[in-house]
Amino acid sequence: NSMFSAFLPAVSKDALKRMSEEVRAWRIHLRTGTELDDLAAWINPIVRGLDELLRQVLQDRAERPAAAHQHLPGALGAAEV
Repeated sequence: NSMFSAFLPAVSKDALKRMSEEVRAWRIHLRTGTELDDLAAWINPIVRGLDELLRQVLQDRAERPAAAHQHLPGALGAAEV
């Protein structure tokens, strides 16, 4: 058993690069005099917004009807598929 040390979202390499650049641009490592509560107040709305966006995308996908090829195995006999 191994422990996960990171989570990589299912996004393209370009999107992941843009997200990483955005977070690096925050320059959190230079905010040594900032209280943790202040950092949380600054970052949490961003994370909350991303969470809401992800939830909406996943909900939209769940509400979409299945593609036609997903119905074929049930409609056709096993030998016909």
